Amino acid sequence: MESRFFKIKALDVLQSSKQHEYFSRTDITDLLNDLRTIMKMTSSRLNFDIPALMTEENYNDLTGLSKDQFSDLLGYMSTVRSSGVRSVRTCLGVFLTKLRVGLSNKILGTVFGLKTSQVQRIIHAARENLKETFVPHTPGFQHVSHRDFVTNHTTPVAKQLFTTDPRQAVIVLDGTYIFMEKSSDYHFQRMSYSMHEHRPLVKLMIIVGTDGYILSILGPYFADGHNNDASITKHAITNNLENITAWLQDDDICIVDRGFRDAFQYLEDQGYMVKMPVCMVKGKKQLTTNEANLTRLVTKCRWVVESTNARLKQFHFFEKVVPNTMISSIGDLVKITGGIPNKYKRPLVCNPENEEVAKKMSN
Repeated sequence: MESRFFKIKALDVLQSSKQHEYFSRTDITDLLNDLRTIMKMTSSRLNFDIPALMTEENYNDLTGLSKDQFSDLLGYMSTVRSSGVRSVRTCLGVFLTKLRVGLSNKILGTVFGLKTSQVQRIIHAARENLKETFVPHTPGFQHVSHRDFVTNHTTPVAKQLFTTDPRQAVIVLDGTYIFMEKSSDYHFQRMSYSMHEHRPLVKLMIIVGTDGYILSILGPYFADGHNNDASITKHAITNNLENITAWLQDDDICIVDRGFRDAFQYLEDQGYMVKMPVCMVKGKKQLTTNEANLTRLVTKCRWVVESTNARLKQFHFFEKVVPNTMISSIGDLVKITGGIPNKYKRPLVCNPENEEVAKKMSN
């Protein structure tokens, strides 16, 4: 049974115990009333209370998960209770559909047969619950040990190209951003306005392994000039966010792009090794052969963080302009979303890579 309905597998194994059954007038009336109730419940295709009503493709399109994965994530909804308005399954379904498809609360209310205020309460309840029960097991420096991360989320190519000790962790860092509405608060508008993108946004720092596994998501940060990739990195380490300095060890390797050049020396002073594409010296027209080769080695392992950002933006809520009313929730929403590929999706680099290629590149 699931939400008072039989699963398809259960229906296949059911066997009749009688050849005939007699119904009274009252039985037939009750049966028709039950059928009418079920038809009302299933009048919309977006009904998560009856798993058999929607296909695997429907689940994937609306939530980014399969039916089994949806049911597994449902197990984390421990503090949410069913009400007369919606079930726990509907609560999770509305929340994931919001993130995956990026519909407004008003439209979500229309397709789920709910009021806009009910949708708002559902999203708040699901977010608060998953923040407490799901996020601690997903992104965050303390959700995986340093040893396990090195063993399971460092590709052979990264080890061959950059490490000299099997205990070294290789992490890839990059910033991303989420657009937001213009605020009527002048001070907040100034701090959230990006001179680079010429629009208001908030920034996040994504830290992944070389296989694309999300180690941590830091932020959000304001978009003004005080919060570039280098300054966010310095802030995270100086303030020991998520106890990062206890997790990182001496000679761990940080792979970054040129936007981190102002943090290059700072990271090395902390005892970490930094791998960054070579910056062109003013007056030079091209890199030397050695500089170009070093840049290629960094690019060989750094692309996964760009693909991770793209994977997160497949949840179209983060691709669109986020309402100001949800700005305070962005950090939680991104971490919940980041935990989904960690737990339910294949790593971006999942096939054994040829170490011979890495050896040739390093020679």
